[in-house]
Amino acid sequence: EAAPAAATAAPADAPAEAAPAVEAAAPAAPEKVASPSPEELSADDVMGDMFDDDEDDELMMPLFEINLTVKEGKVEFAPTLDALKSTVLGIFDDIFTAVTGIEDIRTKVARRQAVHGLVDGNKGSVDSMLQYYGDIKIVASGETQVKEARAYILKVLETNMVGPQALADSYNAFKELMMVDPDEYIEDWKCAFHSTDETHREIQRLQALADAVEAQSSNQVAFKMILVSCYPIKATLLDMALHLRTRLLQQLAFATHDQNLFICERYSDIQERLQTEATNAEELDALKKYTTESQNELRLLEGGIDHSAAVFEVLHESDFEIADESSAMLWRTAYWPQIMTTVVRESEQRQQQGRVRFMDELRRDQSQLFDDIEAIGQMVDQFAEYGDVDAVEERLVYVQDIEQRIQQSRDHTELYNSREELFGQKPTDYPQLTSITKAFEPYSMMWKTCAEFTRSLPEWMDGPFTALDSDQIANDVERWFRNTYKTTKQLKGEPLVAAQKLKQRIETFQEHLPLITALRNPGLRDRHWKKMSDQIGFQVKADSSFSVTRALQLELQKYMGIIDEVSEHASKEYSLEKTLDKMQGDWSGVMFEYFAFRETGTFILKSLDETQMLLDDQIVKTQSMRSSPYIGPFEERVRLWEKKLVTIQEIIDEWLKCQQGWLYLEPIFGSEDIMQQMPAEGRKFRAVDNTWRKTMAKLEVTSEVLIIGSDEELVKNLRDANKLLDQVFTDLKPVIEKMFEWLVDPCVKFIRRNCKELIPTSDVNLPYGLMNLFDSLVDALKEDPCRVKPDDRQEWVECTILFSTVWSIGGSTESAGRGKFNKFFRDLISQKIQVSEDRTDYDLGPGVNIKLPGFNLQCPFPKDGSVYEFGLDTKQGGWNHWLQMEDVEPIPLDTPFQRIIVTTVDTIRYKYLLNTLMMHDKHLLFGGPTGTGKTVYVKDSLENLDKSQFMTIQSTFSAQTNANMIQDIIDAKLDKRRKGIYGPPFGYKCVIFVDDLNMPALEVYGAQPPVELLRQFMDYGGWYDRTEITFRKLVDIQMVTAMGPPGGGRNPVTPRLLRHFNLISVCEFDDASFTRIYEEIINWWCKSSKVDSGVAARGKAVVVATVEIYNTIQKELLPTPQKSHYTYNMRDLSKVFQGVSMVGTPPPDIGSLVKLWAHECMRVFQDRLTDDPDRTWFFHFLKSMVDKHMGVKFDDVFAPAESPKNYVVQEADMKQLMYADFMIPGAETRKYDEVTDRTKLLTALLAEPNFLEQLQTFDKDNIPPKTVEAIRPYVNNEMFDPGKLDPAEFRFLLTGGIGASREYPPNPAPWQQNKLWEEMVRMSDLPSFEGFSNQFKQNPASFKHIYESAEPHAETLPEPWATDLNQFQKMVALRTLRPDKITSSAQIYVIDSMGQKFTEPPPFDLQRSYNDSNAVTPLIFVLSPGSDPMSAMLKFCETMHIQMESLSLGQGQGPKAEKLIETARNGGSWVVLQNCHLAVSWMTTLERVCESFTPDSCHPMFRLWLTSYPAPHFPVAVLQNGVKMTNEPPKGLRSNIMQTYLNDPVSDPDFFNSCARPEAWKKLLFGLAFFHAFVQLMMFLNEFSEVDLAIPLKAVIYLIGECNYGGRVTDAHDRRTLMAILCDDVGGPFNTKIMDDSYKFSPSGKYYAPPDGDYDSYMEFIKNMPVIAEPEVFGLHANADITKDQQETDLLFRSIMSMQGGGGGASGGGKSKEDVLQEVAEDIAHRMPPCFDIEAAIYKYPVDYYESMNSVLCQELVRFNRLIDIIHKSIANFIKALKGLVVMSSDLDQLGKDMFNGKMPTLWASKSYPSMKPLGSYVNELIARLKMLQGWIDNGSPPVYWISGFYFTHAFLTGVLQNFARKYKVPIDTVGFEFECLPNGEYNTKPEDGAYVTGMYLEGARWNYDTFLIDESEPKVLHTAAPMFWFKPGEVSKRTSFPHYSCPLYRTTERRGVLATTGHSSNFVLNLLYPSDKPPEYWIKRGVAGLLSLSD
Repeated sequence: EAAPAAATAAPADAPAEAAPAVEAAAPAAPEKVASPSPEELSADDVMGDMFDDDEDDELMMPLFEINLTVKEGKVEFAPTLDALKSTVLGIFDDIFTAVTGIEDIRTKVARRQAVHGLVDGNKGSVDSMLQYYGDIKIVASGETQVKEARAYILKVLETNMVGPQALADSYNAFKELMMVDPDEYIEDWKCAFHSTDETHREIQRLQALADAVEAQSSNQVAFKMILVSCYPIKATLLDMALHLRTRLLQQLAFATHDQNLFICERYSDIQERLQTEATNAEELDALKKYTTESQNELRLLEGGIDHSAAVFEVLHESDFEIADESSAMLWRTAYWPQIMTTVVRESEQRQQQGRVRFMDELRRDQSQLFDDIEAIGQMVDQFAEYGDVDAVEERLVYVQDIEQRIQQSRDHTELYNSREELFGQKPTDYPQLTSITKAFEPYSMMWKTCAEFTRSLPEWMDGPFTALDSDQIANDVERWFRNTYKTTKQLKGEPLVAAQKLKQRIETFQEHLPLITALRNPGLRDRHWKKMSDQIGFQVKADSSFSVTRALQLELQKYMGIIDEVSEHASKEYSLEKTLDKMQGDWSGVMFEYFAFRETGTFILKSLDETQMLLDDQIVKTQSMRSSPYIGPFEERVRLWEKKLVTIQEIIDEWLKCQQGWLYLEPIFGSEDIMQQMPAEGRKFRAVDNTWRKTMAKLEVTSEVLIIGSDEELVKNLRDANKLLDQVFTDLKPVIEKMFEWLVDPCVKFIRRNCKELIPTSDVNLPYGLMNLFDSLVDALKEDPCRVKPDDRQEWVECTILFSTVWSIGGSTESAGRGKFNKFFRDLISQKIQVSEDRTDYDLGPGVNIKLPGFNLQCPFPKDGSVYEFGLDTKQGGWNHWLQMEDVEPIPLDTPFQRIIVTTVDTIRYKYLLNTLMMHDKHLLFGGPTGTGKTVYVKDSLENLDKSQFMTIQSTFSAQTNANMIQDIIDAKLDKRRKGIYGPPFGYKCVIFVDDLNMPALEVYGAQPPVELLRQFMDYGGWYDRTEITFRKLVDIQMVTAMGPPGGGRNPVTPRLLRHFNLISVCEFDDASFTRIYEEIINWWCKSSKVDSGVAARGKAVVVATVEIYNTIQKELLPTPQKSHYTYNMRDLSKVFQGVSMVGTPPPDIGSLVKLWAHECMRVFQDRLTDDPDRTWFFHFLKSMVDKHMGVKFDDVFAPAESPKNYVVQEADMKQLMYADFMIPGAETRKYDEVTDRTKLLTALLAEPNFLEQLQTFDKDNIPPKTVEAIRPYVNNEMFDPGKLDPAEFRFLLTGGIGASREYPPNPAPWQQNKLWEEMVRMSDLPSFEGFSNQFKQNPASFKHIYESAEPHAETLPEPWATDLNQFQKMVALRTLRPDKITSSAQIYVIDSMGQKFTEPPPFDLQRSYNDSNAVTPLIFVLSPGSDPMSAMLKFCETMHIQMESLSLGQGQGPKAEKLIETARNGGSWVVLQNCHLAVSWMTTLERVCESFTPDSCHPMFRLWLTSYPAPHFPVAVLQNGVKMTNEPPKGLRSNIMQTYLNDPVSDPDFFNSCARPEAWKKLLFGLAFFHAFVQLMMFLNEFSEVDLAIPLKAVIYLIGECNYGGRVTDAHDRRTLMAILCDDVGGPFNTKIMDDSYKFSPSGKYYAPPDGDYDSYMEFIKNMPVIAEPEVFGLHANADITKDQQETDLLFRSIMSMQGGGGGASGGGKSKEDVLQEVAEDIAHRMPPCFDIEAAIYKYPVDYYESMNSVLCQELVRFNRLIDIIHKSIANFIKALKGLVVMSSDLDQLGKDMFNGKMPTLWASKSYPSMKPLGSYVNELIARLKMLQGWIDNGSPPVYWISGFYFTHAFLTGVLQNFARKYKVPIDTVGFEFECLPNGEYNTKPEDGAYVTGMYLEGARWNYDTFLIDESEPKVLHTAAPMFWFKPGEVSKRTSFPHYSCPLYRTTERRGVLATTGHSSNFVLNLLYPSDKPPEYWIKRGVAGLLSLSD
């Protein structure tokens, strides 16, 4: 069949919008060319050869011709292949359309015959014939043969289109030319600052690209069916390539011309500067410096000239026509270096001549200056003889003349000293000028004061009274008086007489000040003058005719009482009036700020926080003013103002409520679909919307709050709008609880119970994130409404909700959790989940019923794959796989390795989420393990932001980051918008990226200050300016952060910050991702480095082998505590490929590639291995990987060069394999290559600057002789030898062994404490003590003498222990019998081992400490209570004749301290910084300052003295390098009293004998000293001598007890104890009986106030007092000694353990430390029950108004769960860390140390109730508490509550009171407890009201069941069980009273805690009332208290 002549564009009757026309090629001649039938066209025939010129092909012309073009950056056919296909098939279809409906000729004939009667028969026969024939029979379009024919045509068409499409695809190689914007390209090239070589290479590349386009294909390419014209695309691409090349050349030429112009101008400037003539030494020095500095610039300029020459070479080579002007400029530039050589030489000659001239001039000037100073001295000496206060004006002229001369001389000294420094000379001192200045100062001060006073007095006395400023007068007079007082102490002779006379005149005037102040009160009005005149009796008004003299003439001073009263009244009224004026003035300029809300065409209000704060403050102030008695004159004004404020408040409340509703509903009703579905609600919203828009339009007229706030119509409109909104919300609520209830709640529950979150979130956090993501996607739709068709919006919204749910609620979990969530979520949205709470398919917790929506989703996820694999395709709608949503391009060859991002599912989806949220102002947090690309994703997205709209601030947190640091970084980059408001430059948004958010170290309260600073910004919109202490509001700022999971140095971030973020977890890659990533990278390297194709083919094998090594080494070589650095992550994997890519010469063969790869694996992985077995394992594993994957044999590749055949490579051979960075002579960069020559390598290492010199000059012998001698005696002492003591015995001494759960035999001795018996059993596990506990068990009596002895450490142990144990071991044994005497035993041990002096504190000697220091060594005074070195320091300074500046550190003092240090280190004075422990944030600065001290930078006499209490934040480096000293206060009663009498002021005879009533005075003085010895304070004595002892003793007691001492005591019980000690009837030192000589302070009679005598008699009496005071003197039981000694022992042990750092070695029984810790940890893990099921408990015990115990229980379970959770997690991680499965983080390491020391781990403390127990007892008690709660859950609330079992006891007590208050309907604040002690017995039923309580202890006393009274403790029994109590609630007013002791109940034996708002310690529970037959003071002084938990 012949080919058709042409193919038409479309059927003739086709509409205009049909397929575009297809241009037909010229038809072939039918008689010459026979076209094959479709069947004959094979695929080869159709495809043809793209560039084939076969003659046979030319014989057959193609049927169609189309153009290949570029359209919108893509290769396209014109017309398209689809259009061609549609046209041909359309013709085929039109054929059938055209012939359809044509009648059959027979039918036509039959009809005609019937009409003419030519057919026989009736009508029926005719009809049947017509029906039989009908239309003509044609082949119908639906028939099989037609379908097959059409399909075949389609196949032929598609087959013939493969070739053209392949041709089109080949042009994709030139994609960059299609998509490039020339202007952007040139601008980007300029901004990147490319080198000339790079630009030259780019020009060549563009030329090569143009050549490649030309060679890509012929202009016309003929295929069998289609002729493709390539001319359009080639022309477009050629033009673009050549255009870019030309633009680059132009840019290069223009830039070089400008550069040459700049170079010439700079040379000219430098020439002009160097040729200037210096006129003085300063100009000469500046010229000299400029000459030196200009050398660098001259070198740079010469480099610029070389660069210009190189550019011109490139331009010539590229045939670029250079302008004549540019050529001339180049030659002019090239001559400048030669000119400058001469200019510099001449300038240096002139400078040398000037130096000689100016030095001579300086010597002459200095000689003249000495003469001038001498003359000034003579003038001062002469002036010192002048007096006569009336000649003040003459004296003042003289003073000014002398001062002017002194100042001129001082200026000259500074100038000349500065010139001496310029000439390198030592500055000359002018001591005579300093002494003259100091001597003249008092004369100057006195005469200036005299002049000022003399000049002011007439004006004040006789001038207009209305002109007087009473405040200024008072200040001036006070200043003058101080000056004259000071000068009277310094002057002599006639000047002294003048000063005294001046002082007298000033004092006379001072008497008038009260009158002046009262009468010049600015608040005095006519009404006040009238009142004053009426009361005085004559007219008084201080108008302009009034004066002070006139007032004195009227004798107004007599009426000061009246005047003061009226003036004070006026002041109060004036204050109110000014306050009101200020309040009204504060509103000036306060506006309602607003901004355009998206594309809605209206506005919304900005934050009103500041306005609301102002409003709240003023409403309170106004209401307060109305109640003032002084409001009368302006009461109406205040009332009106209050009404206005209230109106403003109403408007703001209604406005914000309306805004909140409008913002919520506007996106919903912004959709016409919703409006149609909900017309009634839509109409209501439209009404609200109109009101809103009108309201906001008003703000464009005026936005002033006072004006808008007065609009009462506005209030009405807003109220009406809010009513409508409420109605809409009511109608909409059921609909909304459809889009989330069935979706959100189950998903959150599922995540909580089934998945692990990488970063823990709160339940609020997840839905918050969902709404943020949903809002962002909805906003995207609003920005481009046409993106989604109206019919598809419902589907689009569904997809958006599902997507938002997956990447918010489901986005927080790790990989395993995502798998679980995927299955659950699919079942949920397909409604296959069980909806009732009794479900068995998924665990969602108890009581969760799911309400399904009642309809099927229109847009579920695709069936195959995870929900996480599909993105929301906003372009096409619906779901799409992430990889299909982005064009994946190869890595550009010039990309640096660190910037490579391989496109994966993760890169696409995480960047999509990041950009979606970031572009819609949502804060985002990426959380995931190290090496997962979090930082790269963020930084890549930030770099792609529009720089004209965004600025970025990036910071990476570390453990050392502090809040000030990050605040300064951010503040420095923000602009001030207006007062108090800061942000990026106007029109910009600032994105702040914080990496490693959770790295900052925790401070003492568990917070991270940098994180808290960010939280403050997120919560309140800003932070405080630390300098001005004003709030900085930060605007247009968005946060993006990244962090790793908590652990390993990273800390959990406060949920209060996390709640602001959308959290997206970035999970670790799987092997498939690893393989894809590194295959891309290895391919990139092979291409960029031009690696041989045969070698490159092994790239995949390299990737597979590396990933296998990575996976295997993570499983096999675990980070055990001994190998804690065996940790690997994705970065290590990357380092292998980075190392491979760094090689200088690409590997020529596979063997070289394997060598390089093996070396990098060894460098990254093997070099981290620390022991031989691990290194050997890795060697063999590496060998197996080569043999398995690389296609070569390991031994063949790595065999040494000279090795025999079949040599087996050994591990040692691999040490010869080495690659290194070589600096090749003449090369610009180092070259990373294999080291084959070791000599070359050694040379390269030793070529490091100064290395050999440093090695040779290291002063290893320069240790000061004093230091050597000081340490020599201790070098061989066993106390300084680590622990020769048996480590296990030493550890037992400190800890008593670890109390793991073991079965202990029964305690054989009733007098032995169970705790000590268990310790004795554990001690017997130690080899030296084997059998000890058995002997005790058999014969306890043989040990009892030690238990009962007053000095047990001196008693003898039973044999064989007395003989077999050494002295240290006996001390160990003593711990199990009388641990309270360990301190005494240790003292004896130290004396015997080291000498007596080591138990006695050395005398405090500042001189000795100073001698040990130098200028760069700080001297550190470690403070202790009662010690203050400042007085000693001042005296020492006087002795040394050194100037000293002191500063007490605190808030804001840091900068002052730095200035003081800088001044002192230069001048050689001393600085004392006191109380360093108070300046926490400044300590890092102190460390930096001290590190900067060098001998060259510090004056030799400079010293820095620091005082600080022991504090963890004190810089360790400063402490280590400094000289430490301390001065402990005296211990013991006698020593304290002695110190009081030895110190000022008591030791001062004038003070001691100063009172007119010496007997009473000395009695009370001694009583005070005695009292002071109790409380260790020294502040009151300086004030006491001023007390008039005629005042009542009660007043003195109040002054001392309540004010001076009690004022420092914050705990109410401590204050009660203080007053009992002070004035108790039995021994109180300030009891009224103290005046009686027979009155004693204690029952022993040894302590009393001695009778009246002189000072020496008191000293003698004190010396004869007992050295050690027994407990009775303090009113304590004899057991108190045991408590005190035990506390000292505990302190000793804690101090030693804090220095041990956890220790090591054995711990008894031959087990290693790790073995013991694992045993203990596993025991705890086994015994600790799981977390309580909170939801089940709440379900069983719901909130009940009449049963508060339900809430108490559930709250307790929550608290205990936090503790249980951290115990389980930390113990599990610790066991894993011991095995190397996880890293031994610092927290886990501390956990191990704590457990090994037998103490409750610090890690648990923040989640635990307070406890002082050791580890074993703590765990046992915790388990008992949990058992109690479980019993409550299982069996209901118990009849008797174990009060010690509660976590938060106060909640239980409140619950009991609440039950009573609600039952009897009385206010709870009127209800309290009565207490009834119950007898022993069983109590199986609850009381009617209140609770039976047990589990308490008594300390300091016991409960006597016989007398039912509180009673004395038994000897050596420190704690006893308290009786069971009935806590009976009742109304406080109805409580009964009985003789009792109010006993404080504490949670632990520590008895102290943080002060609570109740005035009690947070450790305090309540006061129990015990029946007592003794006065309360008796038990108070006994220190009797109740305890909930003991310390053992």
